[in-house]
Amino acid sequence: MIKIIVGTETGTAEYVADEVLDLLGEHDLNAEVIDQISELSLDDTETLVICTSTHGAGEVPNNLKKFEQWLQTSPNLENKKFAVIGLGDSSYDTFCQAAKSLDELLSNANANRMFTPIFADAMSDELPEDIVLLLLKAQLDKFV
Repeated sequence: MIKIIVGTETGTAEYVADEVLDLLGEHDLNAEVIDQISELSLDDTETLVICTSTHGAGEVPNNLKKFEQWLQTSPNLENKKFAVIGLGDSSYDTFCQAAKSLDELLSNANANRMFTPIFADAMSDELPEDIVLLLLKAQLDKFV
């Protein structure tokens, strides 16, 4: 099972996560979108896709605060594979900082990164979902 964990304040990351869900489904990959999570089962082998915006001064969105705090307790996530998708605006010094922080916390918890985080820049002329889907399609083999 692939869990797409969404961190959003305005709904953009949720929309992108829904597009990621559709893409994975088109390739017969079983996934679900989760927008409220505080911790994970340490026993389950699962793949995590974190799709998050950055809020305020580089913080994770409010709906992921408890999850971030739990990750800071250094759980052992060696049974988990993960990927991170960050949405941000490169005109800010904290561009995709929430995604970068969660990527680091997951790595520190021994989770296995499948590929380099994907970042979508609001300053781009392209829609965030178009940027993410294009880059994610090249990584679909890592989900198998």
